[in-house]
Amino acid sequence: MTHLCLGQSHMHQATLLCLIIGIFPAPASAAQGVNADTITLGMTSAFTGRSAGLGSELFRGAQAAFQTANQAGGIHGRKIRLIAYDDGYEPAQAVSNTLTLVERDQVFALFGNVGTPTTVKVLPLLLKYRSLPMLMFAPFTGAQMVREEPYLNTVVNVRASYRDETAALVNLFVDLGKRQVAVFYQNDSYGRSGYDGVIRALKPHGLRVVAEANYPRGAAYATSMAPQVRALGEASFDAVVAVGAYQACAAMVRDLRRNGFAGPIGNVSFVGSEALLELLTDAEVKDARIYSHDLYNSEVVPSPEMTELPLVAAYRRDLAAVAPEIPKQLLDPSYVRKPFSFVSLEGYVNATVLMHVLKNAGKELNEKSFAGALAHSSNADFGLGATFQLGDPTGHHQVWIVKADNQRWVPVIR
Repeated sequence: MTHLCLGQSHMHQATLLCLIIGIFPAPASAAQGVNADTITLGMTSAFTGRSAGLGSELFRGAQAAFQTANQAGGIHGRKIRLIAYDDGYEPAQAVSNTLTLVERDQVFALFGNVGTPTTVKVLPLLLKYRSLPMLMFAPFTGAQMVREEPYLNTVVNVRASYRDETAALVNLFVDLGKRQVAVFYQNDSYGRSGYDGVIRALKPHGLRVVAEANYPRGAAYATSMAPQVRALGEASFDAVVAVGAYQACAAMVRDLRRNGFAGPIGNVSFVGSEALLELLTDAEVKDARIYSHDLYNSEVVPSPEMTELPLVAAYRRDLAAVAPEIPKQLLDPSYVRKPFSFVSLEGYVNATVLMHVLKNAGKELNEKSFAGALAHSSNADFGLGATFQLGDPTGHHQVWIVKADNQRWVPVIR
């Protein structure tokens, strides 16, 4: 691969150049997954298990955008078809699903993969499909690995990174006068990526992580986090950044509050804000005490209630009009559909951005025309008030902070 792909300066231009000369060394022919009337995409995601709400909401938001476009005639006359499989947030199943999507279903691209541990297991497999080639568009992870070599030519990121999110939380806590930050994280590539982000964010302030505790992926809300609380309690701390999934993080918040910690706790976007707050709200009613005070989240999309933003207004309109359902074979009985959510809004944003690129690629859609469309999608604003650089390792860097208030999330104006 050309060394141009390794440069960190002028990253936008270098990465786009890599897309064109690194992935497409020969003239492109008809693309896999594209025919006269259909563009087929593939999704492996968490539809069941502890993180079922993430894959389900992301799917619903994306389908609201895709189905609305299909009803209007599609992209240059082609309808978007999204084939989805459940991986339960398990890496081995994500790899198996990817093999099926690429080899049997013959998809044009992967879309909407959920999670760092699942995504990082799929990426080496995609490198073996360079002859197709096979792109992953808008994975639901802010991990650094998907933003670095050797995957710059394999992944198109739309969301901000965990480094962006953890920096926003750390800066907020420092502004609130907090100097002793602890970290609670999922013990895998996702949690470690976020933990690294906290370390990096603290350094400019002359601070370091004062305490840490982790938990195994898949922990349920019913799990006692008493061991983790004790581990944190071995040091003095006045704020916590959590990098995990909603059930485990809700359990951590519950047990920290029961242990007397009253300071701010911040989660990154992957946690699933609505599901997290719902678990805590139910516990508050049951236990007759408050767990969600001074609770913050970093988000890579604005609040779904910010209808003054054109894309948020379109998302709410289309999600209500289309009312997309989870396919029966993917539906987790415990999943409760959210009217609107940060995750479904992110799915809608991702689908909107992808269709923008597909439209700009023109009627003769193939890998080369898609890469050319990416190269002309810099400084794009899709109606969120954020500038997107689709060829860069990170699609945008804007982070929105929200705070729990009376059983809902409200924006923090800074």
